[in-house]
Amino acid sequence: MPPIIGASVYSEVHPGSHITADEWAFMKAMEAYQRRWRRRYPSWREVLYVLHCCGYRKVEDATPADSRPISIAEMRLADAINAKVAALEDAAPHLPV
Repeated sequence: MPPIIGASVYSEVHPGSHITADEWAFMKAMEAYQRRWRRRYPSWREVLYVLHCCGYRKVEDATPADSRPISIAEMRLADAINAKVAALEDAAPHLPV
């Protein structure tokens, strides 16, 4: 893929952040919309409009974004954070109330 001025710096700074052809197409469509309508920060409604213009359609019923099961890594991280908080609370001096 030829280097793209402006957006290529992201992939150089963040390893493993290669951008797919679909992502490039969406980014170009959003940039074209922003330039055409002079909208630096489009609303979510406008983003949805651009997605529809790119051909994306809803094919299934929506599922809540927070309905994904918690992964083992997320559970371990939560346990580690809770243990750290408990250790900090035990180490803190208790002042009389």
